[in-house]
Amino acid sequence: MVNKIEQLPIGSIVTLKSQLRKVVIVGTKIKKIEDNQIYDYASVIYPEGYTNKNELIFFQKEEIEKLYFLGYQNAKLESYQKQNRKEG
Repeated sequence: MVNKIEQLPIGSIVTLKSQLRKVVIVGTKIKKIEDNQIYDYASVIYPEGYTNKNELIFFQKEEIEKLYFLGYQNAKLESYQKQNRKEG
């Protein structure tokens, strides 16, 4: 199912191939300063959430193992995703 979704919305909960615990997506198309790379997603451990900047988990779409919850979607999200397609 994840492969059919272009970009997961913020609030989506997934597991990663490299992470045993669930994570919640808190950002998309994020540039990580430490390695100057753009990642599809930034997340935090679920259910604890954001506790400090060193606990953000950056990952690419291909690293998603399983989708547990799909975050909120509306017309504003669709517009944002269209804009990202144009820029990408």
